[in-house]
Amino acid sequence: MSYIFTASEVFKASKREDILKELPSRLKKYKKENPDSKFGPFINHLNYRFDKKEKLSRIEFINAGKDNYQNQVIRETWEDMLVSEHSSEEEKKLANDLVLYGFYQSGVTFGPYSFNHIVPVRYWSDLREKDSSFNEFLEKLLNATKTGNYNSSPEFNAFTKQFVQNHGKSLTCGLGER
Repeated sequence: MSYIFTASEVFKASKREDILKELPSRLKKYKKENPDSKFGPFINHLNYRFDKKEKLSRIEFINAGKDNYQNQVIRETWEDMLVSEHSSEEEKKLANDLVLYGFYQSGVTFGPYSFNHIVPVRYWSDLREKDSSFNEFLEKLLNATKTGNYNSSPEFNAFTKQFVQNHGKSLTCGLGER
């Protein structure tokens, strides 16, 4: 499913490297310059980490110990940061890029440091993909899955082509041995 998301303009794979490399430092800088940010209930749960061995910085969200109420407060604060008239353009961009970072870091899976599960619902409902909503984009992909009519979906065609290029040999090995 994560790979299929990358067929969208929003989650385009070509953005991945820049977001993963640059955003941890931007977040660290924002937190340093805005210690009393009104978005603290969200931002303060995101931790900057630098792995000396890998020479890689990353953003971690500690999931352990948070209850539904805490996650709801974090989600609402993130939404406010994304859309509020009290957010600067820099803050809106940071909030949006954090959605991308979370996706590029973990896809649509849940892990100990992932934070995709708290992306505000409004983000998804307001998201546009070309000339339709992101929900319509996903619906189109799901319908292609249900009907098996993958030819009607350029996204699935791109996925299939790339999957076969990456795994083709392993997919065909042993077929003649049956």
